[in-house]
Amino acid sequence: MNLIIALIVGTVGGWLASVITSAGREALVRNVIAGVAGAYVGRWVLGLVADPVEPGTFTLGVMIASILGAAALLLFVGRLDRA
Repeated sequence: MNLIIALIVGTVGGWLASVITSAGREALVRNVIAGVAGAYVGRWVLGLVADPVEPGTFTLGVMIASILGAAALLLFVGRLDRA
């Protein structure tokens, strides 16, 4: 169940991050992968800053951290593509 929640949150987070960062919409798979990875990074950073969140738990803080993590990752990947 944790993997399914991570995939759903990551997919939504990746899509929202691609809208926020104006990343190419043609790279949907890259955005979803960055969203899932960003969800893990965001959840990890949230656990360092605030109380650790149980895996598989969905809260507004987790969603915001996932979107911010995915946006940061998409910006980083976008910089690598241009270099």
